[in-house]
Amino acid sequence: MQLIGYKHYQKGFFGCLEDEHRYVCFLFSKNTFRAVTTYAKEDFTCHDHFMATMHKFLPHHFFLRQPVPVASLEAHDLALADRRLMHAARGAAAMDPHDRALAGGR
Repeated sequence: MQLIGYKHYQKGFFGCLEDEHRYVCFLFSKNTFRAVTTYAKEDFTCHDHFMATMHKFLPHHFFLRQPVPVASLEAHDLALADRRLMHAARGAAAMDPHDRALAGGR
């Protein structure tokens, strides 16, 4: 199973998982997993078709460039994925000296 979509919030995140047979959009808040909706993979021709369809409802930056493996839907494993993505985002942002938002808008 892998996390293919991610949006962090103060108390958790909204995500999208892909497993062998389905895509699952979910909320993870206060260490609780809550499936919002599930889509059968057989309803889409490929992964790109699923993403193109979901872009009608979700921003383009929601989907990750590289999926993040998730061992299970247990709180510990989802919290670990959240920490990894937050750490990676902070590191990537801090390394870009041309990002105007980080440079105080100059």
